[in-house]
Amino acid sequence: MDLLPRYRALVASRDAMAHLCEARSPAMLFQRLRDAWGLDGVGDDALVAELNRCNREVLDGDAGALAGHWFPYRYHAASRSLAWCLPDGPATEPFQDEYIARCRQQLAGHFIQPRTAIAPLLATAPDPLPVPAGLVFHLSRCGSTLVSGCLSTLDDTTVLSEPPPMTEALLDTSLGDAPRRRLLQWLVALQAAPFPGRDRVVVKWNAWDLFAWPLIRDAFPGVPRLLLFRAPEEILASHARGAGRHMAGDPSLAPLSPVFSPGPADGTVLDQRIRVLRALMQAMVQLPDAPESLALDYAQLDAPALEAICRHFRIAIDDAGAARMQARMAVHSKIPGQAFQPDAEAKRQWFDPEARQAIRQSLAGAYSDLGKRRGAGFSGPGPDPAGQAGYDHALRKPSGHP
Repeated sequence: MDLLPRYRALVASRDAMAHLCEARSPAMLFQRLRDAWGLDGVGDDALVAELNRCNREVLDGDAGALAGHWFPYRYHAASRSLAWCLPDGPATEPFQDEYIARCRQQLAGHFIQPRTAIAPLLATAPDPLPVPAGLVFHLSRCGSTLVSGCLSTLDDTTVLSEPPPMTEALLDTSLGDAPRRRLLQWLVALQAAPFPGRDRVVVKWNAWDLFAWPLIRDAFPGVPRLLLFRAPEEILASHARGAGRHMAGDPSLAPLSPVFSPGPADGTVLDQRIRVLRALMQAMVQLPDAPESLALDYAQLDAPALEAICRHFRIAIDDAGAARMQARMAVHSKIPGQAFQPDAEAKRQWFDPEARQAIRQSLAGAYSDLGKRRGAGFSGPGPDPAGQAGYDHALRKPSGHP
């Protein structure tokens, strides 16, 4: 029994997949497949085994046929292929990984999970070429999740919040720069396609994607950028509570920067995290300035700042959209349903005096350099760091969001 030709036709058909998605139990789903494929007498176990075999096959030339009714959620470098899931409405989760987990809970998508080769995509450009409304770069724990969550409440906006396939493409240095640029363009187009009417696409990158700026710039030239930063003690305290991938010594990030290679044998965990944060801050400082860049300190993230971000990305907001963003600001950025409770003061007291001094000595200069860029095109409140005095000012500022 070779179902691959029928499987290929099934995943390419919106109507056939919609019919399967109406099934409310595995038994109903399998019976609809048997009816569609003329497989009377084939048992459930045999059908599932064949579906699993088809799911492992990399389909050539089918990515375009899946566009709009499937969502590419992973890039596999070893097979140069994209894995797809069935979308479940626009993303409202803080991170795309969480949205993908929701999508993959759908019954039909549990059993049918196509993969397609990227080679046909690399041979052509998306038509029309996707141009994101904005790109969000950050140092991590700087309010980027708050910003992306607020923007996702707007009716015409699609937010790709740290999309795994785009970071996976950046990490595949064996693919070459030109193919990776083309793949990034396609991934924006394919991930936005299931959500017609939400044509303003904002990409919130991972913090470590800053090191791939030249590649991202060439893929999306001239696209407005938001640069988010924060007092280093607060960032490092947040990672002390729960370290992100780039602060946990993940060697898979080494293709992006040597700072992710093992550090000195006598260094502490904090020493390595300071090195990583300093490298990220220096990378952000080197990004081109206005008019494409709007730089904001975490302490500035309030309603006027969000309106400034929307203007910077040329996203129109009406009163209803502004009200939804305001309501979203009152909620914890990473735990929807939980009210936001300021904790910046606790973060400032996390480290002992010796550690705080080490952080300041290493990072005050870079923080000052970022502060000099603060709020290009924006006149909201916030510290204006200038060396150690500015650093101390930042640590006395009112609290922002998580």
